Amino acid sequence: MALQIAHDAGACAQADLDHHREFFKANGVSPFYGDQSKFSKMSTAQRRSKLKSLGADPDLASQMQPTSCVGLTMKCLGQGFESNGGADLWARLKTYVNANGVDGTVLQDGLQTLG
Repeated sequence: MALQIAHDAGACAQADLDHHREFFKANGVSPFYGDQSKFSKMSTAQRRSKLKSLGADPDLASQMQPTSCVGLTMKCLGQGFESNGGADLWARLKTYVNANGVDGTVLQDGLQTLG
């Protein structure tokens, strides 16, 4: 099961990377931005203004998503677990990570505990 989870999580991560590359090539900005970044703390109007100042279409603000490296990893691992009958394990792991600060080392600890 672990290999299939890793395979499916990897496919999810590859899809996100492909989406980023296509979006960036078409628009000059990424569809993702840091959920703790200055950009994430801006109002919608400020984000639109920032995109315009970068020469990008301000309407892209509605298509962009806040995330983080841990957020992307959690999303894809969740898909891997859930698509392989591990929804209960994933729910426990996600609860553990969320309760301990949504940190990469906490995620690693939880995964190691699972084996």
